[in-house]
Amino acid sequence: MKPTSLHEARFSGERSLHEQVLSDEVVKRELHRAEILRQRSATRARLLSEAVRVNVRLLPNVAQSFARLSRHAELGKELEAYVFAEPQINAFVAEGRSHLLVGVSSGAVSALSSEELEFVIGHELGHAVYGHLDVPANHLVANGNLDLERAQLVLSFQRAAEVSADRAGLVCCGSLEVAANAIFKTLSGLTIPGLKVDPVELAQQWEHLVDEVVDVGRRDQWQLSHPFPPLRLRALLSFWRHGPGPAADDEVRRLLALMDAQPAQKADADDPFLARFLFWGSLYVALAGGKATTPEQRARLAALAPASADAAEAVRGGAGAAELALQRFQEARRARRTKLSAAELHRLVGGLIGMARQDGPILEGEVLRLRKLGGELGIAPAAVDMMIAK
Repeated sequence: MKPTSLHEARFSGERSLHEQVLSDEVVKRELHRAEILRQRSATRARLLSEAVRVNVRLLPNVAQSFARLSRHAELGKELEAYVFAEPQINAFVAEGRSHLLVGVSSGAVSALSSEELEFVIGHELGHAVYGHLDVPANHLVANGNLDLERAQLVLSFQRAAEVSADRAGLVCCGSLEVAANAIFKTLSGLTIPGLKVDPVELAQQWEHLVDEVVDVGRRDQWQLSHPFPPLRLRALLSFWRHGPGPAADDEVRRLLALMDAQPAQKADADDPFLARFLFWGSLYVALAGGKATTPEQRARLAALAPASADAAEAVRGGAGAAELALQRFQEARRARRTKLSAAELHRLVGGLIGMARQDGPILEGEVLRLRKLGGELGIAPAAVDMMIAK
């Protein structure tokens, strides 16, 4: 990754959600109420009474890290740093009436190297730089005044905000390995001397988690305030490889989609719970003529491809490609540990029919393959034919 400013590092999907949240009239009303409560906050008084305020005489190394990073962040507000008693690695940022307050746990100071601590501090400063403190997401959701759709929006923003803040932490510490060490120590509680974590190896845990969540068919991740830690590391790895811009941001959107609420009318291609079915099923249909010939088909397949599939190799076709695609589709069906809902089945078959239509009228060979896939899902051929006719 080339040197990047904090403002360049921000995840564009988070910026868009931030603007959407701040423009909603109902949310704005709740934010006004939250601001009144913030002005009455006793956070600084509590920290001064229950934590240690960081300065160069008491905690010189920690003070130096805070001083350097605050200059880097250009906060525009006086920063006060505190260490509070907690054995776990933890940190927070809050806005006082006249100060920006950042707290790190004693566990973080004890377990993390100076560079790893700078990742954690940079993460918290990122929340301030990007304006995340304007949206107290936990308060908005907990007070119960938002309807379901708005609560889902706020939580989607909160998860995306963690991605932006992680990027800020990465810019501040300047090393993917350092960030991975900090995340590993936070997750595992291990503080092994000389520990060096392979970021790529740790990020691979995400693939196993995706398979588990998708196979179970769980769609309640939208209620979580933070992304899964393996997802966060995978997102950091993408940002480190690609730098700021569409390549990393598009991948992060796909990662976060697994945790977002999936409306019934959501486009099939955007539903991560159907991606494996759609990729292998669409490939099976597209190869009815021997190969996937159109650029539109290839682009759609590339968008649907699961991480474990080589989309470019798969769409080239070749001997046995259709049989392999059918086999993978059947494996996806067997791996699914809960029944596909009626809405999922409708979107799935509709998506497969859409693939068949991308190169013109649906051919007889494509109809036969659509019926075959429908049969794998327990859908009668006549019902598939009715959907094709529509």
